[in-house]
Amino acid sequence: MKRFVMALALALLLASGATAEGPVEFDFVIPYFTIDGWEENTLFSLVNASDEAAVVRASFFGVEDIPAAPSGSALFSVEPWATTSVSLRDFLCPDYGSCTLEGWIGIEQLS
Repeated sequence: MKRFVMALALALLLASGATAEGPVEFDFVIPYFTIDGWEENTLFSLVNASDEAAVVRASFFGVEDIPAAPSGSALFSVEPWATTSVSLRDFLCPDYGSCTLEGWIGIEQLS
């Protein structure tokens, strides 16, 4: 629980003004995380508090990637007044389910 609170505080700090080097800015950042096999996972929720559907892009950056060049990304659609939960393990390793990854996620609302 303590790691979660510290990660959340860091994410809020990064999202509120601290930016990574490079031309890309994100609405929200999930800071450094690791996923190692089936035992570890990182979950986050996308909340749409508006009357219109929203499209959100989540981009994964490995520890060697620069902010302008993600290793991969995915689009998520969130219905009006709905919450969508995302599993990083399922999002980043859909074919295998078990993988080892290190990096961070940048999230931006497209519409």
